[in-house]
Amino acid sequence: MSTISRYSNRRVLRNNHEIYQSYFDERGIKQFIQYNSPNLSFPTKEQIATFTTKTHLVNNSDRLSTLAFDYYEDATLWWVIAWFNKKPGDFAIRPGDVLYIPFPLEHILATFGY
Repeated sequence: MSTISRYSNRRVLRNNHEIYQSYFDERGIKQFIQYNSPNLSFPTKEQIATFTTKTHLVNNSDRLSTLAFDYYEDATLWWVIAWFNKKPGDFAIRPGDVLYIPFPLEHILATFGY
């Protein structure tokens, strides 16, 4: 499977507003590249019923990216696990937490329009 970034299908914004001029000068750049934030809603009960999940008990060394690599063979899909578990990032998972890893991946991604 090819890598699907959380930035795929997102509008690219180029920010060159004058209020950031000191930052541009310090960094030797002319603009910032930003991505439009998607509106990802949590799946409905009907959608969840079409998914299969595996449970994962979080340990000290777990990171969302390593879990995505372990389960999906693609670390860039960490956001799928984060979204499904309503955990915005690694800071929100603790040893002993149970995470649900949704499958099939193709179906999950189709839910997002990928």
